[in-house]
Amino acid sequence: MSGPGYTGEPAQPVSRAGPRDGESSISHAAHAEDAAHAALDPALAGTGAPLAAGVRADMERRIGFDFSAVRIHNGAAAARSAQGLSAQAYTFGPNIVFGAGQFAPHTAQGRHLLAHELVHVAQQAGSPRVQRKPTDPDELAEISQEDAAVAAMAKRALASGKPEFGVHEVMWRIVNSRHLDMHFELSGSHYDKSIKGVSVQLEGKGTHASGTLVAGDDALKQVAQGKVEQVAAELEKQIGLVATARGGIDIVFIMGEDDNQSNQFFKEAKIFFKKEYPKATMFDDVRSFEGIIEHVNSVGKPVANLIIVSHANADGTLQFVMTEDEVRERIATKDPNRPLLPYSELKGANARDPGDKGALPRADKELVGAWTNVLIRGCNLGRSVEMLGEVQKALGGNVRVIAPTHAQHYGGGVESLADPYYEEPGKSKLADKEALKRIEAKPEYGFVTDWKRMEPGLERVDDKVTEIIVDNVIPAPGQEMAYLKQTQPDMPAKDFKFDKSHVEGNKTAFGYVPINKSKGTPFELLAENPPTEADAIAEARKRTPRPDAFTYKMRRVRNGLTLRTVVDVERTEWRLHHKDIRKRGQPFNPSLGRKPWYGDTDN
Repeated sequence: MSGPGYTGEPAQPVSRAGPRDGESSISHAAHAEDAAHAALDPALAGTGAPLAAGVRADMERRIGFDFSAVRIHNGAAAARSAQGLSAQAYTFGPNIVFGAGQFAPHTAQGRHLLAHELVHVAQQAGSPRVQRKPTDPDELAEISQEDAAVAAMAKRALASGKPEFGVHEVMWRIVNSRHLDMHFELSGSHYDKSIKGVSVQLEGKGTHASGTLVAGDDALKQVAQGKVEQVAAELEKQIGLVATARGGIDIVFIMGEDDNQSNQFFKEAKIFFKKEYPKATMFDDVRSFEGIIEHVNSVGKPVANLIIVSHANADGTLQFVMTEDEVRERIATKDPNRPLLPYSELKGANARDPGDKGALPRADKELVGAWTNVLIRGCNLGRSVEMLGEVQKALGGNVRVIAPTHAQHYGGGVESLADPYYEEPGKSKLADKEALKRIEAKPEYGFVTDWKRMEPGLERVDDKVTEIIVDNVIPAPGQEMAYLKQTQPDMPAKDFKFDKSHVEGNKTAFGYVPINKSKGTPFELLAENPPTEADAIAEARKRTPRPDAFTYKMRRVRNGLTLRTVVDVERTEWRLHHKDIRKRGQPFNPSLGRKPWYGDTDN
């Protein structure tokens, strides 16, 4: 898309743990932002001791992170510093500062507190970005309504005298309302009456790591008191322990360059992703799907979020090529045309065996899998669930692929959607004025109030593709002798004449007899019949992403003895081109996977 928005790392907060008297660890964790701009107490600078070898080895095994740089502060100065923050412990960079008597790795409680702080060390050192918080007012209102319902459920669970039956649904509803399990970090939940707050118990190693959510009466009480947001914040931190144990990273691929000053899609996207994913590895020189896979494999770390920024179309086309050979050829020939990867080409590559010409290399299944979200930032691609499925196959078959159903817009460090649209199968006779009314009447645009600003962008797109189904060499009436001469050049055609034809299964037999019976015997030549209209249209539908969005009309085109069967595939779309969608005056940016704004292989 054209236009400024069409398609330095922030300071890490101090984390602190432990409740004040009478306060649970969950409610206290919500106050950690109070110390967001604090620094390590000057009295502690240059002090601190490394973790004991046995403790460090155990924690590195459990959390999956190198803690060699960690320094423990637990003397009198540390106690005063922690007391000043009203915390049992807090972290700043690799430093963990403990309150009086709180550093006790030989006890279960002390080990739990240490593990909690070490998770913050790992998170501050760099880990996959957490799920973006929703900004859409309606989404926030939905979460608020869900929080009220969950609080009522928690009250009922406590009043029933059997809280163990309610804790699972309460916790999972909080997780799901905020999309905290985007990478399948959680494998289940467990009730523990005695636990304070919430916890996640780790199981497995590396990409196979997952966690069991543990909560009890204390967490239910917090929720019943309306402190759902605090519980959610602690859940997010605990789920982050799983992400850290997996050692996952985020990778961003910027798949092109802006070709004019009015089209700053890639420039603005880079600004956005550097801000939103400051820990991500970014590549801006990859121009093929093969290159994406090779770079993922060469980085050698499990990928949590694989972000592909590319121009794209609703028909499933991405604007980069399949292989590195194609990239080199385009450079050598100075090809001025846009690079394209259509649905049919990727589908064909996926059908080939690795190593075959035109096949893609295999993505390492230890690096991309069910824990990986592939976020394609390309205009309208999410409308083609078929293309999303082929991208999923190309990356091993287990990843989740999400892409927008509308135009992707970047500008001023903000990501949003654009180009409201209306479409019909076939070549529509609808007038533009009526099409505009139908755009404005679509339920998903009910919040839009500035149609006058957008109406000048209305444009009609007639999307027509002619699919060549097959070429059959089969004679028309009167061409039978020409067919004989072309297919049997060594036979003396002048000695024969056409007799009659008949159908044999999916072929037609053309019979020939000798003019002089003493100079030959009768024979037949078989020709493959063209497909029926139903079969031709069925084949065209197989090749077409979003097959129900189009109409199909078969035609036969003859050129000499060749009969070509083609199908015209057609749809019509009206869109408010280059017009960003705004909600209450702000750029509209719904949460990932939200219908109807995103296509999603998980739905």
